[in-house]
Amino acid sequence: MRSRAGPLGKVCRSRAGRLDHERHEAVTPPRSVIDAGTWAPYDANEGGALGGEQMFRLLARLGWVALFVAIGLGLGVNAYAAPSVPTTPAVLACGAKQASHVPAPGPKRSETFAAGVAGEVKLLQTDDNTLTVKSVTLSSGWTDTVAVGSGTSVRVTFFGQPQEQVRFVGRLNSTAARLTVTVVRCSAPA
Repeated sequence: MRSRAGPLGKVCRSRAGRLDHERHEAVTPPRSVIDAGTWAPYDANEGGALGGEQMFRLLARLGWVALFVAIGLGLGVNAYAAPSVPTTPAVLACGAKQASHVPAPGPKRSETFAAGVAGEVKLLQTDDNTLTVKSVTLSSGWTDTVAVGSGTSVRVTFFGQPQEQVRFVGRLNSTAARLTVTVVRCSAPA
């Protein structure tokens, strides 16, 4: 066995003659254990393994390190997080709702409805009580999100620039004989 002074001035030995400074610097076993040459957390050449006390010490050190890293990351993320910039204001000013009441298309039939300046929505009545958004046609400069694509009521939101929305709602009545289409245009308050 070879021995040299470790980083803290303590003697470090390993069974294979290598120095284990990284594993030995924080916790040093009693001097008798070092002299007996039994302090070797793991030696691949001899197929050794960690003993119970060495395993406990290693896990204790790793646990403290993990705790401090987690605390550091948690404080660092909160202290230095970039402020989020909302893409749309929290409150949009909406105009008057435009509602139209029409006979329902009927099972397995579809009909296209205008969504103001944003585009068109094609609705399919799949059965007596269910509407489905079959397709959406967009006007130039608009995008869409189908919030509810199927059910007795469907919802599509169109997004334009700058900070403008058109909200489309199609709803079957309780007897599935009439369809109410509501369109409202919203924009950022001036």
